[in-house]
Amino acid sequence: MTLPREIFIGDVHACASELGRLLDKVGLTQTDRVYLTGDLCNRGPDFLGLLKLIQEVQAEAVMGNHDWALVRHLEGKKSLPRVAENTAKLLKKNPQALAYLRSLPFYRRAQHGDIVHAGLEPGVVLQDQNPEALTEIRTPWYKNYHKERLVFFGHRVMKQPLIQEWKGQPVAVGLDTGCVYGGRLTALVMPEFQFYSVVARRSYG
Repeated sequence: MTLPREIFIGDVHACASELGRLLDKVGLTQTDRVYLTGDLCNRGPDFLGLLKLIQEVQAEAVMGNHDWALVRHLEGKKSLPRVAENTAKLLKKNPQALAYLRSLPFYRRAQHGDIVHAGLEPGVVLQDQNPEALTEIRTPWYKNYHKERLVFFGHRVMKQPLIQEWKGQPVAVGLDTGCVYGGRLTALVMPEFQFYSVVARRSYG
């Protein structure tokens, strides 16, 4: 029996058009499963359009630091970053969108690996990871990651996808190639381990 393809996509930041073009490029089918590494909101031009597309393709996302900052602000637990002002206004007018953002988990487990936004704290099992580490860690944690399960992550903007290997096998893949800053939106399709990307229409950052 052939397993469905799994499509792992880096930080989208409300770039709905780029996500649509990327899904067309990978040839999305009804049996594919789509996973997003978080940071769905802020800076980009079409947050509500992005949420609509996510729902249409039944994509599964994790909580990013931008997403979590908005949720905590609207719960009265965090001051609002300037970059999030427009999204906060949208969320106040769209309770369903806010409920969706609140529902995002800090990690997901897929057939071909685990999805987090920023990374992992070394030596801590996935289910015990601190939300701050999962959404905001900036140290090169992947250099000390020696587990059998692949980890797909975003957060760290790079010109090209990052592939960290251990004993000759990939163990962590960074997928944020800076779409919102005028770079690319990148997907990794499994099990073939093939990258696809589209160029951003412009820099929104």
